[in-house]
Amino acid sequence: MNELTEEEPVAFDGSHYKNGLNGDFLAVAADGLDLITKYAGGQTGGGGNFEDAEQRDIAKGKDAILRTLRDVTPVPADGTILDLGAGTGLLLKGLSEIVSGGKLIASDLSSDFRAWMSARVATENLSNIQVRS
Repeated sequence: MNELTEEEPVAFDGSHYKNGLNGDFLAVAADGLDLITKYAGGQTGGGGNFEDAEQRDIAKGKDAILRTLRDVTPVPADGTILDLGAGTGLLLKGLSEIVSGGKLIASDLSSDFRAWMSARVATENLSNIQVRS
């Protein structure tokens, strides 16, 4: 078994976030693309920065994350999962299936992302999901 080692602390460098840590997700991006086009891939979905496994580790590890929640840290089917900073809703469907008899609360600061997730919930008939700010 591998021994866990303590990692060096990560220093937060505010200069990387000229609009604040979440500022870029609360308005039209500096490149002129709206959030849904840039991060979710436009109105058809898919292909955006947040859902591209080549660009984003969480998208690349999506299946492993869901498998871990199902198998290693079992969440009861009638339980509740809170997805803070849910963004484009990359994990909505998988998390919804894990708590099929319970509920998933998907939250994000961005009203555009919340609207996008609400549309996904309706389109994909994910009745156990509540989208909140």
